Amino acid sequence: MKYIIRVYKVVFRFFPHAKWQIPLRGVLTVLIPMIESAIPAMAIAMILERDISRYMTGISALLLVDVVVRIAENVLGNRSFDYSVGVGVLHFWPSYLKKSLTMDYCHVEPAEMQDKMQKGRNALNGDNLGVRGLLQYSFSFLCCSVGLLSYGAIITTVDLRILFIIAVMSVSSFLFHRHAIRYSDAHAKERDQANRGVYQMTWEARQSKYGKDVRIYHMEHWFRELYAKYFKRLVKWHAKTELRWYFPTVSDVVFGVVRDLLMYSVLIGNVISGKMTVAELTFYVGIVSGFATWLSDFLFQISGVMKTYTESKAYFEEMEMKDVFLHGEGEKLDLTAPVSIEFRDVSFGYEEGQEILSHLSFRIEKGQKIALVGSNGAGKTTIVKLLCGFYLPTEGEVLINGIPTSRYDVDDYRRGIAAVFQDGYIAAFTVAENVAGGERNQIDYERVRECLRQAGIWEKIAGLPEQENSYISQQLEPEGVDFSGGERQKLLIARAYYQNGRLLVLDEPTSALDPIAESKIYEKYHEMTRDKTALFISHRLASTKFCDEILFLEKGKVKERGTHEELLKKQGAYARMFDIQSQYYKEGTAI
Repeated sequence: MKYIIRVYKVVFRFFPHAKWQIPLRGVLTVLIPMIESAIPAMAIAMILERDISRYMTGISALLLVDVVVRIAENVLGNRSFDYSVGVGVLHFWPSYLKKSLTMDYCHVEPAEMQDKMQKGRNALNGDNLGVRGLLQYSFSFLCCSVGLLSYGAIITTVDLRILFIIAVMSVSSFLFHRHAIRYSDAHAKERDQANRGVYQMTWEARQSKYGKDVRIYHMEHWFRELYAKYFKRLVKWHAKTELRWYFPTVSDVVFGVVRDLLMYSVLIGNVISGKMTVAELTFYVGIVSGFATWLSDFLFQISGVMKTYTESKAYFEEMEMKDVFLHGEGEKLDLTAPVSIEFRDVSFGYEEGQEILSHLSFRIEKGQKIALVGSNGAGKTTIVKLLCGFYLPTEGEVLINGIPTSRYDVDDYRRGIAAVFQDGYIAAFTVAENVAGGERNQIDYERVRECLRQAGIWEKIAGLPEQENSYISQQLEPEGVDFSGGERQKLLIARAYYQNGRLLVLDEPTSALDPIAESKIYEKYHEMTRDKTALFISHRLASTKFCDEILFLEKGKVKERGTHEELLKKQGAYARMFDIQSQYYKEGTAI
């Protein structure tokens, strides 16, 4: 009930007129079928009285009322639809997007959270689904309730047996339907997995970035086979589910025939015995049929409310999800000076029982440049996620300037971090908007150009007709420009320059560059980090020679630590990795 109230509060806040328009529409919705029952009854009564003038006047007036009520109900129905769409566009979608973009990252990355977020999105995707569906079904449920009470009250003046017969049969039909619905719900996971597979294969088939591989390696048959595999699962699920619907469908037909036989028997008996006129018979037939319809719809609307309530719950639960970090309160980070970093006995795993880091401890002094190196899976990126305030350690503490990250205002804290991730995001907006991470009226364009120069991509940008105002890709603008993987990473580097955080984190920032270009980029980083604490994450070793120290990670622990020269002298794991890679950093090396 609380979610229904919340939805209507939002509607009334954005559309104040809905406070009287929605109830009025409900009254008209109940009134229309009652007028339809009265029209033929009045016609028969007046024909039997043989009063043509009275007949024409009465029928004309009733038809006019019917037309006016129908038009009013139709107008209000369109307005209600506008309210439903409007609150989705004005409130629910913006709220969902804001929450998705600002909720703590530890709530976003796990697979189970992705499923929950998908359910939250689904709750906003249709007129009869989730939040908007809850609005529609709850209104219809209320109309059915009023219709049942009003029509039931009229029927009780004739014969309680009719009411009892209709009620018993309708409830029985509802229970049969409920059984089928419960079966569908119990096996919803099978349907969701099949739907996810169909959607994924359809989505990937449309992606141009996969098109080259598909054509070179003739993957089209593989795509079709996978699509067919998931589609067959979906068809099989529907086939098993439809079997459960045969019985309630047949029961609806049988109950309808039996109900009508009993109803007509009772009503015709009243006419024969003189308790009821033919005109009254006509009216009550309409009322009884209307009551049966209201009751059937009432039971259907209950299922609809329950379904959309469950769907809406996924949305509201995501919106109510509590953050792990502090937002808008807590310690403030000094944004004017380099920071110190300490991992104090830190353990962490994304899943229980699977540790990525195990009792890891190290300290980085203010202004130091540290390289974290190691093979894939050593825990380098996990350290970055902890350092950037995306996760809290399972055990131990990550301290910045001696203060645990859990005590910082995380929004303020991240202003002090400039990061380049290996899978960084480039939006289909302008170059300047991507570098500055903001709207055009907030951008310092001179600073954007300087950052592009520092990142080594200004020459490319300067040659474009719109320069830094050029759109990236043709998704939003037909004249947009495509960039290579290496050029995109340079744009990410320019973004980090623009942020100008006192903690610079580079997580595999040059993975799309060749070794020689990578080495040159790192020479520029060396200049960039003069007044910053810098952490370089890489399994390639071009970043290590100008760093103050190197931490060589293996299985979530620091295996070796020292300068480049010190670690080479040790002839340990770092030295072996460097020897293997060093040949690729020489000009003219044949590969």
